Parts: sequence; C-alpha cells; structure tokens
Amino acid sequence: MSITLDLSEDLIYQLKQLSQSTGQTIEEIIRMGVQNQLSDSDVDQHKTATGLSDLLKYAGCIDSGVSNAADNPAIDRDLTAEYARTKGTP
Repeated sequence: MSITLDLSEDLIYQLKQLSQSTGQTIEEIIRMGVQNQLSDSDVDQHKTATGLSDLLKYAGCIDSGVSNAADNPAIDRDLTAEYARTKGTP
C-alpha cells in the first residue's frame, strides 16, 4: 500500500539529514517511526490496564473511620455549607 504525506519543508530537510547520517532511506525512517508509535500505543494501553487492575486490588481496603464518608447527600450539604461560609450564600 502506498500513502502520500504532505510534510513541511523543515521536516523534509530533517528527514534528509537523518537519512544521510544513518544510511537509511526516508521511507525506512518513516516506517520505523510509525511502527514505534504503534507499539508504544499498545504498551501504554497495557500499562494502563495493568495499573488500573493493580489499583483496584486496594479499593475499599482502607477504613477512614468516618461511617458516612461515601454519603453523597452529607457531602453535598458539607460542600454547600463551606461554600456559603467562604463565598456567601450560593
């Protein structure tokens, strides 16, 4: 498959310089860049999934000592009261 790219003159100049210094063709440099980007994306997705899985192992394992810490109406009341105290009535 063939793809046409519109690149700035500066980028083309840099590609030519890299090509001359490495002995690789511009096509090889671009192909390697695309392959690296795709493999980095796969690695990032795997790291994210693994990290989330590791983090979820600890969900709910801490006791804050506050029995209503997840009580949304109480949290909303506290936030509203604090806002009113510092900024005036909303």
